Amino acid sequence: MIAEGRVIFPEDVSKRPMLKRYKNDLRSEVNPVSTWIKGSGEGDTDEDIEVLESGLNAEGTRRIQELFGANVFNYSKPVSLLSSVVSYCTEDNDIVLDFFAGSATTAHAVLDLNKEDGGNRKFIMVQIPEKTDNPDYPTIADIGKERIRRVIEKLNDEENGKLRAGDESHQDRDFKVFKLTSSNFKIWEGADASDEPEQLAEQLRAFAENVLPDRSREDILYEILLKSGLPLTAEVERLTVAGQEVYAVSGGLLMVCLEDHVDGELVRGVAGLEPQRFVCLDAAFDGNDKLKTNAVLQMKDGGIEFRTV
Repeated sequence: MIAEGRVIFPEDVSKRPMLKRYKNDLRSEVNPVSTWIKGSGEGDTDEDIEVLESGLNAEGTRRIQELFGANVFNYSKPVSLLSSVVSYCTEDNDIVLDFFAGSATTAHAVLDLNKEDGGNRKFIMVQIPEKTDNPDYPTIADIGKERIRRVIEKLNDEENGKLRAGDESHQDRDFKVFKLTSSNFKIWEGADASDEPEQLAEQLRAFAENVLPDRSREDILYEILLKSGLPLTAEVERLTVAGQEVYAVSGGLLMVCLEDHVDGELVRGVAGLEPQRFVCLDAAFDGNDKLKTNAVLQMKDGGIEFRTV
């Protein structure tokens, strides 16, 4: 082909050579496609056998452009392709995991498929915060999160329009975002403890407030959930007990108070709700050993497992 002049070598050496093709070649050649192809079962001609099961890569580009009003991610997979895969491999209540989520096409497909067949599939998308050149979405993970938000908003808007027309069906769509990070609590390293009594006492005082200053209550709550053996998908309800905010997890199986101060009224109020377990901050007792001892005894009398962090 090189001898026949059929190969084009670009002046820019970083670009790849291309095959020179003529109209006559195109008439006899078929461009390959990357998708799922199925037989119709109606005959043995090309038209009967080669039926595209799902869209091509151009569909993936078009769908994400429609959502964002711009092409924020190159080579996004076709939503219809992922919908086909999910529909073949799952049942209504399954969990779909995509460990290389990219722009979250899989989540988009799950949401679309649930709307189509009334399913209740859930998704877990995992994506490292790989940098982009887009200041609006600094990482690929940011693109994926925003895509899921926009898809949910679009589906909810469509559903609300149908409800106004008398359609009673409704799907509850929501998602949570978690980032892998260090513990929310200062970690005591015994090897770093001083042998000098005064310095050791100072180190211990520094650890009396053991929560890192830049962490939110929700950060702490979900670490406690994980360390209590509960999943990140556990239902969390905010309650007010004795004027304090308390989280009731999994229908009250676990109750967590992350207020800065705890008093006897709060302890009695939580005990009256009869959870299986109760967790609060150790520093919230403000060094009042009597109050803490009373809390331990009250919880023990109620058969409640009590822990401080």
